[in-house]
Amino acid sequence: MIPWTIVPYPDELWYSVCARWSARLGFSSVKAACRVLYGQPSTIPAVSVALHLDRIVANLPPGHTLDVDRIIDGHTLLPLYSPFLPPSRVHSLRMLMRGDDASTMHMQLGLSKRTIPAPEDLRYCPICVVEDRERYGEAYWHRLHQVPGLFLCPLHASTLMSSNISRMKIGRSKGFVTAETALLAPMLRSVTAPIAYFDLHMRLAKDVEWLFRYGASANDSQFFRSRYLALLIEHGLARPHGVLRLDAFLKVFTERFPPEFLAAVGCALHAQPKRTWPVRLAQKTEHGHHPMRHLLFMQLLDCSAEQFFAMPEPVGPFGPGPWPCLNPACADYRRPVISAPEKMTWRRGGEAATVVFSCACGFAYRRVGPDRGGERRFTMFGIVRSGPLWDAMLETLWHDTSVNLAAVAGRLNLSIDSTNYHAARLRLPFPCPGSRSTVSAGVLEARGMRPRGRSQINPIMRQRHRRAWSEAMTADASAGTAMLRKREPTAYNWLRKYDSVWFAEHSPHAQGQSPRRPGIDYAARDLELASLVADAAQELRDREPPKRITRHAISAILGRAELLSPPRLAQLPHTRAALTVAEESLVDVAVRRVWFATKRFHREGLVPTRPQLERAAQCYRPSQRALIEAHTAIDIALASFNAPGKIRQGNSISSS
Repeated sequence: MIPWTIVPYPDELWYSVCARWSARLGFSSVKAACRVLYGQPSTIPAVSVALHLDRIVANLPPGHTLDVDRIIDGHTLLPLYSPFLPPSRVHSLRMLMRGDDASTMHMQLGLSKRTIPAPEDLRYCPICVVEDRERYGEAYWHRLHQVPGLFLCPLHASTLMSSNISRMKIGRSKGFVTAETALLAPMLRSVTAPIAYFDLHMRLAKDVEWLFRYGASANDSQFFRSRYLALLIEHGLARPHGVLRLDAFLKVFTERFPPEFLAAVGCALHAQPKRTWPVRLAQKTEHGHHPMRHLLFMQLLDCSAEQFFAMPEPVGPFGPGPWPCLNPACADYRRPVISAPEKMTWRRGGEAATVVFSCACGFAYRRVGPDRGGERRFTMFGIVRSGPLWDAMLETLWHDTSVNLAAVAGRLNLSIDSTNYHAARLRLPFPCPGSRSTVSAGVLEARGMRPRGRSQINPIMRQRHRRAWSEAMTADASAGTAMLRKREPTAYNWLRKYDSVWFAEHSPHAQGQSPRRPGIDYAARDLELASLVADAAQELRDREPPKRITRHAISAILGRAELLSPPRLAQLPHTRAALTVAEESLVDVAVRRVWFATKRFHREGLVPTRPQLERAAQCYRPSQRALIEAHTAIDIALASFNAPGKIRQGNSISSS
């Protein structure tokens, strides 16, 4: 059993509690204290977290008031990290503090990456020291003062001071050191805080103090993503569909937080804007960012930690779900039974959205947002799929002679034109039996409201559109079809769809007003290109040094892209054959380069070695050295330097 008489003070670091316990019992060494406290003399005390808590609490004397959760929540730095970690990782960290194996604890906290380095020494607030001595008779280490990136005490707005107790030496030589022992030592060092940015440091310290005092539950990445996106959209730094306005965002961020301040708190920006941590946090809120980065991001959006974690779940452009079914024939009419949209698309650069909601009854409708009021959720902008229940209701109302057309449209929440359209789609009789309307089938057909064949075309409509088209052609005999279409769009569309034979006979093209351009004479073009290909190949062959004759090289000389198009070459057989003859293989160009190099050596009066000739002929690559023809050409070329009548003189040759 552990002899325990220590009561932890508010916000006291667990390391400080253990240090006061060790000093009160008068242990001669840190190993002796760890043997009693942890059961293992080799355990190194930790500053930010706690170790072996289950073992410690189980061995405390009866009547103690400590429990594991109280120690973790009130005397370690875990409450600062917990809100920004997934619940599974927070649970794992708590289990590591309970157990005997804490080897992965710092890695799971994200401290191993050292994105924000921890203070080198244990720190304190001078005013807190005075108040603690007056209240408790002794000073102690506050966990709030040991947070990485924090330079001010939020309770007194004073600069944190650095003691002579190095965090690196804890457990090696110093072991457990109380705040009273450290503060009575002669060596004290002060932390230099950039007072020019006092307000920024103070807001950061206030947010950290709130997290320690009130805490927040662990959250997944979607919790932060949805709230950050809502705040970014509210500040005009992101579009409603979630795309970050990168330039505006970086401008606001750099204006709010100077580089000197960011470097001081360990949150300096990357040289490349797209890889810097605020952009990654805004575009993809992933776990692994230090809590100080999250708190700075909240400051950018004019939101404190208390306000942020109190925010309700943001809603989309169409309000919170579930959404109602707007099928009047469905038993769930106007009831919120649709849990998620079927499809959502954004328009006008992400400023407006169109969504499709579908119900289990088969009815699907379209809405345009974002919403401006609560009643808009019961308004639809079009039917995507009607479904069997809706179709049956329309058919029943249509055949009811006691209900007129306006009443049918009202029951279905449609306009009269839309009601007529769906009635025509279901091939219902016109006009509506219960309506006094004189609407005719021809009018509906002209409006495109009824599927029909040519046998059902109203002759009155045909005569009207023919007359309009003919008058337009007579008024301007030089106008083409495009011009007439602009002047008479209704007649143009109707005649093309329902009277195509007459329209073809009475169009400007048919009357010869705009004669067609003669077609291409591919036979003549084929012979011409074949001759040009042969000339281009000869031009390439005469160039020095030799280059391989390819289809691309010939096309570049002639400026004719059709030489590279297989569909075009299919219409040019002679050109295709000329290209086949002109193109060189690797063997052909290798042999030609050998003889070109040989002639140059003869012209300069030099006798090359075999490697020199291979290098000059560009045949030193393995793919070309393996060519039998190239080897044969090199052998013949070397033999030409030993011909009778040639006398060797060192590296030169001369005639005898």
